[in-house]
Amino acid sequence: MGGRRQATRELKQGIYIVGEGFTERYYFQHLKEYGQYNYKIEPRLFGKTSFKQIDEIVKDLSKNKNIVVIVVFDLDVVSNDNKVKKTFEDFIKQYKKKENVILCGTKPSIEYWFLLHFENMTKELSSSEVIRELKKHINDYDKKQEYLQKDKWFNIMMKEGNMQKAIERAKNNKNENGSYSNIWKGLEKIQNK
Repeated sequence: MGGRRQATRELKQGIYIVGEGFTERYYFQHLKEYGQYNYKIEPRLFGKTSFKQIDEIVKDLSKNKNIVVIVVFDLDVVSNDNKVKKTFEDFIKQYKKKENVILCGTKPSIEYWFLLHFENMTKELSSSEVIRELKKHINDYDKKQEYLQKDKWFNIMMKEGNMQKAIERAKNNKNENGSYSNIWKGLEKIQNK
């Protein structure tokens, strides 16, 4: 897959966002428009992308030293399945020290990153608890594609410098046993480009 994809199109230098689901796709799509940032979102067909598929895409993109790959993923799926956990651990080892790959995991899910825009929460939360907390701030939040593709929820989240607050909260969160997000690493790279 990886070699065939590269042969069919020229990869341009720049930043590529690689994610695993619709939530990540629409978040970064809205962020790109909001901040007028210059990056590409891969894979083009987001959905239920496996770590194996993400690995093929990252391997393909990271061969080019003029490309920075920001990999965004949730850790809730990893912790529940031993086979996925092993694949994930191998994935992390492979890219952890690669200079042009930025790993941005969130435990339990990207909604925790969204929650940090509103409050400083460091205790461990399940995915359903994170969504319940997030709904205190975005009361109609929904994970359905039809909802996520509209930017209303995103605009609520971005009010009053909330993204910078989320970055600071995530950077200062030293509780490795609780919920956390490394999306700030990718955002700092995007903002400094």
